[in-house]
Amino acid sequence: MMNDAVQQFTLLLVDDNPINLTLLAKIIELDLPQVQVLTANNGLDGLRLAEQERIDGAFIDVQMPGMSGLEVCRRLKADPRTAAMPLVLITAHLASPEMRAEGLEVGAYDFISQPISNVEMLARLKVMLRLCEGERARQTDAAGLLSGVESPAQLRWLSGLFLSADGASAEPEPKLLQQLAAELSVGEEMDELLLAELWAGRFPLPWRRTLLKLSLLEQFPVALAAKLSELADIEALFDYLQRHDLLLETAGGNGGVLRFKAEVHKLLQGRREKQLDEQETLQVFRLAADWYQQKDHPVEAFECLLQAGLFSAIGQLLSHFGLQLLADQYQSRLLKLLAQVPEEEAVGCGWLALYTGVSYMRNQPLDVGTWLELARNHFVATSDQRGELLTVSQQIVQYLVADGQVELGQAKLPRLRQLAEAQLELLTPFNRIKVQFALGLGELFYAGALKRCEGILSQAMSEALRGNFFELQLELALLQVLLGIYQGRYLAARTAMEQAWTTARNLSADCYPVLILRVVACELLCSCGELDGFAQQRHQLRQIWGREEFQKSAFSPIVYFFSAMAEIAKARLSVAEEMLDLALVESPAALRPHLRSWLLQLRGFMHALAGHREAGLADCGKGLELRRQAATGLHQLPNRLLAGASAVLLQEQELALEQLQAGLTISLDLEEGRFRGGFHAWLAALYLDRDDQVSALEQLGHMFELLRKQRIDFFFALTPDLLRKLLPLAMTNLAWTAQVQRLTERWLDSDISADGRLLPYAELQMLGGFSYRLEGQCFDLNEVGQSSRQLLALLAVTPNHSMSSELLMGTLWPESPPNKARNSFDSALSRLRKTLEGSCGKQIRQDYLLLDKGMLLLRHLRIDCTAFAQAIGAARRHLQRQNFWQAELAFWLAGRLWRGPFLPGFELDAELPYQREEYILLRLEQLSGLSRLLVRRGEFEEAVRLLQTALQIEPANDVLVRNLLDIYQLRGEKHAVHLLLDSYRKALQEEDYDVDEIDELITALGPQRLEV
Repeated sequence: MMNDAVQQFTLLLVDDNPINLTLLAKIIELDLPQVQVLTANNGLDGLRLAEQERIDGAFIDVQMPGMSGLEVCRRLKADPRTAAMPLVLITAHLASPEMRAEGLEVGAYDFISQPISNVEMLARLKVMLRLCEGERARQTDAAGLLSGVESPAQLRWLSGLFLSADGASAEPEPKLLQQLAAELSVGEEMDELLLAELWAGRFPLPWRRTLLKLSLLEQFPVALAAKLSELADIEALFDYLQRHDLLLETAGGNGGVLRFKAEVHKLLQGRREKQLDEQETLQVFRLAADWYQQKDHPVEAFECLLQAGLFSAIGQLLSHFGLQLLADQYQSRLLKLLAQVPEEEAVGCGWLALYTGVSYMRNQPLDVGTWLELARNHFVATSDQRGELLTVSQQIVQYLVADGQVELGQAKLPRLRQLAEAQLELLTPFNRIKVQFALGLGELFYAGALKRCEGILSQAMSEALRGNFFELQLELALLQVLLGIYQGRYLAARTAMEQAWTTARNLSADCYPVLILRVVACELLCSCGELDGFAQQRHQLRQIWGREEFQKSAFSPIVYFFSAMAEIAKARLSVAEEMLDLALVESPAALRPHLRSWLLQLRGFMHALAGHREAGLADCGKGLELRRQAATGLHQLPNRLLAGASAVLLQEQELALEQLQAGLTISLDLEEGRFRGGFHAWLAALYLDRDDQVSALEQLGHMFELLRKQRIDFFFALTPDLLRKLLPLAMTNLAWTAQVQRLTERWLDSDISADGRLLPYAELQMLGGFSYRLEGQCFDLNEVGQSSRQLLALLAVTPNHSMSSELLMGTLWPESPPNKARNSFDSALSRLRKTLEGSCGKQIRQDYLLLDKGMLLLRHLRIDCTAFAQAIGAARRHLQRQNFWQAELAFWLAGRLWRGPFLPGFELDAELPYQREEYILLRLEQLSGLSRLLVRRGEFEEAVRLLQTALQIEPANDVLVRNLLDIYQLRGEKHAVHLLLDSYRKALQEEDYDVDEIDELITALGPQRLEV
């Protein structure tokens, strides 16, 4: 303990920065009047002062010109007069392990990093004064504490350790210090395990208990450690240990949260089992759990209670938060902890059963129902209406997304409404929105109450936006998409989908609503008839979700159902049949009455399309019977439409009329628009079969008006044969001409000629090759002469695909006399026509390659490079409107159309070389634009692949290099950076840049991109 008389001390400050010296001296002068300060601005002057004056301790800057701070310490240690002097090194940055080892070796016991706060400096000064006082006492002790220690470094280091935690006024036990210093090596290689062993076994009791209590926790915030500690200043102790990189490390990059290093923690685990009894252990976990809960860290509180086996307390914790721990910020960690809860404990607690059930939604969907019903029974038995409400809300979701038992959801909806009316306003905002989401889902799918769903959504979304609940915003946005689909308001559904994708950026990629987002995107695209986008989204869905997990969910048969319907619309019945067979076999959820009714109804429809009367009627009847067992509402509409369509095909007119009229009436009553167009179309077909053209025209009028309002050219249960049947009647009304033209183009791959004939589209490939295809016949244009190829290519890239013969002659044979140019033109055209007619017939001359009044025309033609450019243009427009999801779909479509450069391997004249360069630029725009969109939502691997593909086209493109460097920097891929820069340098060399220019261009990429 300090003497009552205030002792006087002299400290030496050595630093080449006069400002630092002035500031440090001022701190000492103001707060420690008993200290005299001597200053030196270099190492030699500092050593001279140490020879001339009696110095008690020194703070020495490491980096000084001439003699370094380390060398000053080394010389002070070598001098017997100053060997025991406490030394602290001042470093410009946090001391590295090498610096700490070297500093300890030359006699420094501690380090302080700049910039130095007044509070920190004052604390270090007080510790040093305590060491100085101890040193004086030892020098007057005849026995001398240092007599049994080879070097005073161990003693100084241990003294600093004890003083950091016990405060500057505490007196370390001299004999204990001597014994510990004798056993502990504090040289170049500190033995951490030995330190931990000594601490746990030989340090004073408060030190041992503090260490062992903290070792119970996997990690601990400093503030929590202070609550559990029996030492005066645990934060100073941690700071001391971290400065020397001993025992502790930061957890997850968070400097405020620490943990013991793995080997140290393992050693302490064995020690604490012997020294802490069960009650002490439980008390630590209780205190930690209480602290975490007060600080709003519920998952950490859960973990502490789980480690202690306090399952009733876990139930209380879950009850306190309700469903809030399902938020994305908690979910992944909570699910791992829930997996550690013994099943018998979860069975006995309603809240644990609730959370266990929800945790199975993705991976074990068929087990969800058992757990949620168990939880509901618990809450009913204990009259816990809040718990029952939250559980029933999850059951409403379960029946739709997990196991497909929608018939149970229809029965539960009235109880959900009743509980919500009594409890909703009493819930916290998160739990209230969670219940509102389930209620909206129930009103839409179980009751078919689209207006009620819309009202619930509006109220819930406002509160979710105010509370910044991103996961709830996503769930509600998905419900908005589904509502828009069933209302037939596809523009609103697209807007909500864009909002959903934007919100998803704030959530983890494996968050359950983010996975469901892709399913809903598939449903939207299929409903709109955008089948290319649907196929792309379905591919991504299966990649991200995982095949086995996806097959277990109720979504698997639904996506197969959509996929089969899409293939039917493309007249690929065999592919649709394969998908339907997979849906019926692979997914356990396909056994549920609701989903099985849809699948059997669709199989019946496919049998009817194939003319299999008995099989079609049998499946049609089974589907309707299962639908009567399962939920009705919106869910019955696909059954009635497919049953009615099957009956039309099988000439069962009474059954067809019954199902189609009943379905249309229900659709009108529910004010839904998703299926209504299909009802009108098939009713029109039915009336045509009954020779009732007036009624057929009426139904077609309703259909075209509905599609016009919905801004789509597709309806549910569309087939090419149905369109062919309806077209002659539809073409009699000129008001429908544009819509008829679009339907014919999209679903029949045909064009309507001026005289009303249906002509199949020819396809011209100009990307990656040059070929002409018509009705399955393909001709390679390599087989015609150069002039004929040039002629066709110029026509293809000209607006409207038409040019005057005079302009063509002047373009292709500019140096030839008019007569010779005419002969060359006639010869090239004749060869081209004859060659194409040899593969595709005389219709080439009549309908596809025409010479009319001096104009050469290409008609009824699709050109891949034109479609490619149109897709890029659509992507640009979506980007301008910030419709990033739709822009991505357009870029993916362009990518599927790209099969290689424009007319590769051909000599190009006139405007054609310019066209080749333009398409290369569009390809680079597609790759770089798509990669940016993928990076925007964290899909880096695919973005890297796209950029690498782009660099194969243009390896010296600095914009592509910058974008790829940004990804590598973000991911810390140093080796990839070096490889990319080497490739970039080689590409610049191949383009004849000199060395200085190359260095300048690489430097211009920015130092932040070059440092990983």
